[in-house]
Amino acid sequence: MVFKIKKMSCQMAFAVLAATALGSVTAYAVPIYTLTDLGTLGGTKSMGYGINDNGQVTGQASTPYDRMTHAFIGDATNGLSDLGTLGDIIYSSGRGINNNGQVAGTGVTSAVQEHAFTGDATNGLTDLGTLGGTYSWGYGINDRGQVTGTSNTIGATDLHAFISDATTNILTDLGTLGGMYSGGRGINNNGQVTGWSTTRRSPYGHAFIGDATNGLTDLGTLGGTSSEGYAINDRGQVTGRSTIATGQFHAFISDAITNVLTDLGTLNGGTWSQGQAINANGQVTGTASVRGQKHAFLWDSGIMVDLNDLISPIDLLNGVFTLTDGNGINSFGDITGTGVDANGQTHAFILTAQRTPSAGTNSVPEPAPLALLGLGLFGLGIARKRRN
Repeated sequence: MVFKIKKMSCQMAFAVLAATALGSVTAYAVPIYTLTDLGTLGGTKSMGYGINDNGQVTGQASTPYDRMTHAFIGDATNGLSDLGTLGDIIYSSGRGINNNGQVAGTGVTSAVQEHAFTGDATNGLTDLGTLGGTYSWGYGINDRGQVTGTSNTIGATDLHAFISDATTNILTDLGTLGGMYSGGRGINNNGQVTGWSTTRRSPYGHAFIGDATNGLTDLGTLGGTSSEGYAINDRGQVTGRSTIATGQFHAFISDAITNVLTDLGTLNGGTWSQGQAINANGQVTGTASVRGQKHAFLWDSGIMVDLNDLISPIDLLNGVFTLTDGNGINSFGDITGTGVDANGQTHAFILTAQRTPSAGTNSVPEPAPLALLGLGLFGLGIARKRRN
């Protein structure tokens, strides 16, 4: 089911309203998203976790039996395709997808152990094994087919981040920042990994950036005790979450050269946020609190905006879908994540960004900060209408 603006007059009114409020900002600078509910695999729930530049999404969805959750690959046109499992039929989950349609994630084996996997719609899933222990979890995959994640080691006590070989699928232990535990979450096309690790001095985890050759570098925090890296782009910018001095978690973005973390703040009316994906342009999506509820956000060039304010005003006013988590963003600004539909069911979604007409269908929409601010103000106006 695709929800979008039905009449050109509505779309133009939306764009012109933001542009008029901002003076010189043109209507085409305003990002308009088309919302697609990806549905399920026959059950009631689904979650979108990763999206590639071809608009393919991976995640997990319930089957008709509902107690079974399977990894999927899908898009806005064809819906979802079941990727199956590693042997046990109960569970698998896709967490990352590259531009070749390869998926990384976690599945349950016939021995009832969770293992990281890589796979695609043609060849099915391949078990990546472990670092000598019994369990592993896959999260990120790059275009070379390298996967990162977490595995327990021999003795089944320590958890370590890993990176897999694109040809042999053998896992390499990335070690830690001096503590007992680490986990890999995101990987870029240069083989750089981000995640979290405990340190020698503190049991609280810190976000890191690293690779198989140089080990891990501590990214520090935003002034609090802990941080976690969730995603990394090819420039080496990391996003994730960190506690601030007062204890709340805030989303951050790191500098590609200095590794210094910048606080992305929160949405209006909220106290916490976390960045869950970042694209090549430095745009971040994630989730944040808004008056006690979770809302997905887009952060671009210093401005954080509620994604619910960037979809069609008609959908927003009718309460068709509430976007709660932004989990993946591609180079074109298309976003996948999780939302709640009108029946209260959790569904995966795709937000397809409106391409700039003058630059062709493959151009990247680059919302100007002022345009985003205008949209945020427009969203606040809608919220006031709702309350009234």
